[in-house]
Amino acid sequence: MNRSGGIALRCLVLAIAIGRPGAASEPTACAQPSDAEIFGALFSIYYWTAPGDLSRRDPPWKLVSPEEAVNTLRCDRSRGASSRRRRAIGRIGVALKATQPETSRISPLEKTVFGAALARLGAPPGLVDRLDQVGGDPRRILEATDDFLNQHKSADPALSYDRVCCACLQGCRVHKPANAEDVAGVEFQVDLLNAPIAAVEKTIDPQQWSACDAYFEKSSFVAEPCPPAPAQCQQPDPVASSPAPMPGTDWPTGLVFEHVNLGGTGSWVKNLLSIQASHAPGGGAQPYVVQYGLCHSRDIQLDGGPVSCPALAEDCGFISAFAKGTSSGVNGMKAIRFKPYQGNPISNGVDLALEAMVGEVVGVALCCDSGAATDCESTCLQDCFPEKPQEPIDLKGGTLCK
Repeated sequence: MNRSGGIALRCLVLAIAIGRPGAASEPTACAQPSDAEIFGALFSIYYWTAPGDLSRRDPPWKLVSPEEAVNTLRCDRSRGASSRRRRAIGRIGVALKATQPETSRISPLEKTVFGAALARLGAPPGLVDRLDQVGGDPRRILEATDDFLNQHKSADPALSYDRVCCACLQGCRVHKPANAEDVAGVEFQVDLLNAPIAAVEKTIDPQQWSACDAYFEKSSFVAEPCPPAPAQCQQPDPVASSPAPMPGTDWPTGLVFEHVNLGGTGSWVKNLLSIQASHAPGGGAQPYVVQYGLCHSRDIQLDGGPVSCPALAEDCGFISAFAKGTSSGVNGMKAIRFKPYQGNPISNGVDLALEAMVGEVVGVALCCDSGAATDCESTCLQDCFPEKPQEPIDLKGGTLCK
């Protein structure tokens, strides 16, 4: 789809959304949405509020309208729901108020739809007026939104937008692929207030990923060496090995099977990842480092339809935990590259998917049994909103990257 076609689609969806009834005072009692619906809604919010050239990109999987996305996040009562609403409010605030060249293409129609979306997400009255006072810089808008939400708790407990814990993003950079076969990447740094390092080491262990966030449908240890890549998709899930390593301990080289929700209707990917986890000798700045690289892509599905295997050419990176006084720090990097297939290139949406992934890691997964404080007195951002200009990312930073 060309740029004019993308703009027409965007306007059509927004026009349909604004034409439907809906008020913030409606009861919030509703059925719990599925994990796929939740992440489909979250990705749609990221897409509809994204700056720059989104009107020229067709996403690789189906979106839902802003109204439907907001309704899903309103009904979400799962672990991390309040963090997702908080991040959605921040994204919408930036879309409404940012005036930098790459973020200034919002139409009056979009302003109306996004203003209504803030109300339906339970954002406190006065937020938009407060954002009028901070100028058009996206970072300042996110910080002002965060502070305002701290000062004005939700009037409806069912629409809480509280953080799950004080995992505070200190930096985040995203590399958008230049074409359908280019690598995409993200790197991030997080502080976990008052989180003991021993607990954080267990939290970042790959075996814990599915226990800590529904973004990961499954993550389990597989003892066998990396087998040859399958010629066909729809391979059965491998059997988890027992005994598995204790989370947070040094691993011999092993495998982890992961099933990751991509959002949308039946969109997911299943991979076998080679893992190395170890404590750096003598401590150092990064005493516990988990490195991972792609063994092979086992299966992938977009919007309920299969994609030719192997779909992934690269999926690698690292996550590390280290002590910072009475708190802990976490650094991470991920590089991913898809092979071409028939349909809209997956690379069209992978940078936004990486931003959403970091938000889930920071706002939800790192809060899982890490012991981090829950009362943050100062600004504590949890959304990866890339700042520009940025230095290039070292996409070979993980030793298991090809």
